[in-house]
Amino acid sequence: RSLIVTGVQTCALPIFSLQLVSSIDLAPTVLAATGLQPTKEMPGINLLQSLSNQGAVQRNILFGEVFAHDIADIDDPGKSLQFHWCIEGNWKLIAPAGKAAVELYDLSKDPHETRNLATQNPQVAAKLKQRLDAWWSVK
Repeated sequence: RSLIVTGVQTCALPIFSLQLVSSIDLAPTVLAATGLQPTKEMPGINLLQSLSNQGAVQRNILFGEVFAHDIADIDDPGKSLQFHWCIEGNWKLIAPAGKAAVELYDLSKDPHETRNLATQNPQVAAKLKQRLDAWWSVK
């Protein structure tokens, strides 16, 4: 969730950012730092301009998934899914594979995800689960 950038000519000082960044942003950012352009099909965003100007990264939600180390079925990635998640604002929703209940954390107060708040905030959990399900295309 955090990115530390240093040694890039467009950034005068090392920069620490708490903005929503992802590993998919690394390739476009490194390409830009070397003077190359990412392809249009490449996911992620170039973070150099936002970070060097202390501007906001143009992303309000971040999605991800975690798969088992050993692939159960190469043609059906969902069979290896352990959980998928999303972060919006301070909230992080984790949806385990199968029928296990979702988990909801307020990252501003609980960055280590120790207090599941899903039952105390069912509307937030439902909204994020709906957005996560819309993003998750593997069934």
